[in-house]
Amino acid sequence: MSEIKVGDEVEVVDEIGARDYSVPRDSARMGRRFRVGYVAPDGSIRDGPHGYFFPPGTLALVHDVTAPEPALVPIKDKGGNVLLPNPKAAFGAQKPNLALIPPVALHHAAMAHENGAGKYGAYNWRQNAVEAMTYVAAAQRHLADWLDGAECSGDTNPPVHNLGHVIACCAILLDAQEQGNLIDNRPPDGASAQVLERMKAAKIEAAK
Repeated sequence: MSEIKVGDEVEVVDEIGARDYSVPRDSARMGRRFRVGYVAPDGSIRDGPHGYFFPPGTLALVHDVTAPEPALVPIKDKGGNVLLPNPKAAFGAQKPNLALIPPVALHHAAMAHENGAGKYGAYNWRQNAVEAMTYVAAAQRHLADWLDGAECSGDTNPPVHNLGHVIACCAILLDAQEQGNLIDNRPPDGASAQVLERMKAAKIEAAK
């Protein structure tokens, strides 16, 4: 099969391909994402965001969403009739798309949470307030260990990936904060963001 190009008319071949690429899977090239536009109920032409469902057999023109301001085109069936996306998809597109989280990250985070649950009890931070800096420090230690070449922590059996520990620490911080159970013992606000911008400006100036 030849490579799909922007402007080509393609047929959606299955529900999974339709959901994201709207083109046959084996024609999607690395670094390029394909979507198709649709005609909204008010008659305007809009981009079809991730999660919109187009039935197999749909004919569509391809545009490249990696390019700036891609052209928007209507979705039509083989008879030339304009198709609207599944209404449920419009509601789903308003919510965070959990499918974008790489499953491998969830697997490693689950191993870390399982290890912690065995030591301290599952969701223990919802029962007892926890200090923010405890988990900030733990996350930084695990990240430093991984940066220095240690894939897994040395005190867990079975082994738990250091990056899984980092994800788990961040997840606990977020959940405890939302539960109102986080003791925010971070230091007073510093100037990190301002210093970073100043350094960035200096590097840009030096490169001229």
